[in-house]
Amino acid sequence: MGAKCAPSYANLFLGEWEHYVFSAEEYEMYLSHVLRWHRYIDDIMLIWQGPEKLLQEFVAKLNVNKFNLTLTLNYHSTRLEFLDTEIKVDKDGQVFTNLYRKKTAGNSLLHAQSMHPHSCIEGIPKGQYIRLRRICSTDEDFKREAYSLYQRFKLRGYKTRCLRRAYQYALSLNREDLLYKSQKSNIQTFSPKTQEATRLVLTFNTNDKEIRSSIYKHWNILSKDPIVGKLVPSCPLFSYRRNTSIGDSLTHSHFQQQSRTTCCKTLGSYKCGACEQCQYIKVSTNFGNRKVSYDMYHYICCTTTHVIYLFTCHCGSKYVGKTKRPLRRRIYEPMRDIRNCNLLSAIAKHIFCIHNGHYAGSYFQGIYRLHGDIKRGDLDDKLLQLETTWIFRLHTYKSESGLNGHLNFQAFVNK
Repeated sequence: MGAKCAPSYANLFLGEWEHYVFSAEEYEMYLSHVLRWHRYIDDIMLIWQGPEKLLQEFVAKLNVNKFNLTLTLNYHSTRLEFLDTEIKVDKDGQVFTNLYRKKTAGNSLLHAQSMHPHSCIEGIPKGQYIRLRRICSTDEDFKREAYSLYQRFKLRGYKTRCLRRAYQYALSLNREDLLYKSQKSNIQTFSPKTQEATRLVLTFNTNDKEIRSSIYKHWNILSKDPIVGKLVPSCPLFSYRRNTSIGDSLTHSHFQQQSRTTCCKTLGSYKCGACEQCQYIKVSTNFGNRKVSYDMYHYICCTTTHVIYLFTCHCGSKYVGKTKRPLRRRIYEPMRDIRNCNLLSAIAKHIFCIHNGHYAGSYFQGIYRLHGDIKRGDLDDKLLQLETTWIFRLHTYKSESGLNGHLNFQAFVNK
């Protein structure tokens, strides 16, 4: 589940399921053998004191539920993996913990050359080594996992000096303090005046160092101003938003097929032959205006959805529109408006005001289509962008030959 809200929904759902399990009488016999029960979203760890067969019976009974949940059981008498931690018990009953990484886990550490603030890049090794120090029970385990972490960082372009400094800092920390005490000395506190101060929010870029230096150099001009000086702090405070990455521009978050095979190889705009709107469709393989002509690269008929269509009046005026529904449903609406003298739509208004309601010789063409294997939000945005593109190319926003009335580039803003 890739949505940001997915963990919250999963937590609520599993919480309701948990409440049902602990309140149902049918599970009381099994729950009496559970010493500890811990859950993180959809991962559950429990300490079981009872027969192994009874544990398997408990899980099988849990899998018969109205929540459509299926649990997989992984158990061991002396060792268990839970999230990123491996828990082990020795012969004396002492509990040890170590870092656990799946065999399929990749190196997902942020690259050192990524466009992020320097403090962010420097802070990642420190945070990762402190995490290791907290998880690993023994110094031997910590040093072994720290070396493995060092190799992964080196593959991501981090400097040895930065890694060594982060490792030495984590090694100097007392593990018990990390587990039980809050590091008050490491918590940066801000005065109420600082918290309320105006911050300069910038989009991070490669010129950040020069920009900050210039602002620091001339900040006294603002701070000494009798009016502005009361609104700004004595020292500039910066916050950053993420810049646009190559991935944002080149990749999609939903799989798209590079090629598509259909039963019909014919390209162009055609009639389905089975609806009343076929009479308004012009069978064609190209479209355009008086100056330029374009070939059609899709097969579109009355039943095709997610279509950019072109209406051409018998006087030569044109209108570009879009529809997510079957094209015949969209054609039906302006023709109905013409019959009912409804002047709200641009097409009906033109036919009545200019041609006194006569539309003989006018026609529709499907000029472009999108396939439904794009995410719904992306599909709507892309359709709106294509509509704007063809309004611009065919000049249907110009009053002398177009019926669209205006050109709006809002579809391309922040996309």
